[in-house]
Amino acid sequence: DPDVRVVRPAWVARMSRTAGERWLLGGSDVPGDETTFDYVVISHNGKCAARLIKSSEGAAGVAVEKSVQCAFSARPREQLAKQRRLILSSIWSVGVAFPAGAVNAPFDSAHVSGGDGVLAYAKRNKQDVDGVEVWSLLSTAEYGKANKVPQERVPRAKGAEVTNALLDSFALALRASGGSLDESAEILSSKYQLWGAALPLTVTRESHLLDLSTRVGVCGDWMGTGDARSPSAQSAVLSGEALADAVAANLASDDSKGARYVKWRTATASATALGDILLV
Repeated sequence: DPDVRVVRPAWVARMSRTAGERWLLGGSDVPGDETTFDYVVISHNGKCAARLIKSSEGAAGVAVEKSVQCAFSARPREQLAKQRRLILSSIWSVGVAFPAGAVNAPFDSAHVSGGDGVLAYAKRNKQDVDGVEVWSLLSTAEYGKANKVPQERVPRAKGAEVTNALLDSFALALRASGGSLDESAEILSSKYQLWGAALPLTVTRESHLLDLSTRVGVCGDWMGTGDARSPSAQSAVLSGEALADAVAANLASDDSKGARYVKWRTATASATALGDILLV
């Protein structure tokens, strides 16, 4: 579309309401002061989103501000059911390259529950190099919480500790499912990362939020679509589409109602990695 201009990369750090009730955005690589916008869409949450909305000095609306507030925790589901905000978990991700044949797995991907409480999910990645087999290992939220460090600067000792713990748990999961890991095989390569803002443990009942009085909207994978309660790439896309439809409808009607507060519920058990292999 020749009328659509995409500017990237850009870091939007400030938003302010103009006298003409449009939005002026500021930050790194953002178009200059002469560029204003009819609508602002926020597909982010937590501290960064809260700081951006706070820069509007209340102009974005209280409902929008509350919808992006979050906390980081790993809590029992009965406690999550009482939460009235987004709860995010922190998990460790480790990618490991094995020599082909080192992993005897009766599955290509699996959720794991029980056992030592370290590994939550394992997935065999698409093989692009002959003689190499790559797996992605994701920890439980409880392990992530217990081993949280500054994610921008993970100590090497902690990274090695986490990698070994996830490999040990992976071997346990393989044995429990009738497979095996050749622990004498040399690991060709590995990479660890602390995923600080990982899986949402609570989701909204609404697919999106749009405050028509301020023309600020929110969408994301933590916003439900109908009966869907599983945060995923699909739910993020559906949430974005729902918000786009709402903006298009507002352009046609020019309604200016304020937004209601979103309502929260727990994510599905599968979204919190409770699943296929039970370790006892």
